[in-house]
Amino acid sequence: MERVAAPGAGRLSSFRAVARRSPPPWGPHDKETVMTGRTKGKFLFLAAAGASFVLSVSLWFGGDRERGQFVGLWVPSILALGALVMSEKREAS
Repeated sequence: MERVAAPGAGRLSSFRAVARRSPPPWGPHDKETVMTGRTKGKFLFLAAAGASFVLSVSLWFGGDRERGQFVGLWVPSILALGALVMSEKREAS
């Protein structure tokens, strides 16, 4: 008896061969997923400003409006400090 391949079986086997040879599109070798020092710095400053904003809003609506305003003033200060630090790194490199 002669074996007859199912329609499209040749394409599937060639796809498997290509999939075995090519590296996965995720993982630490992907340039987009690896955080550089500059990206980590940006993330830390944005996280600090976001945390300050959340704390400010919670203080404001919690009834302590003066402290809420005081902590709310930290947000632009943190972002300005981040911009200053990031610009120094850019000029140095």
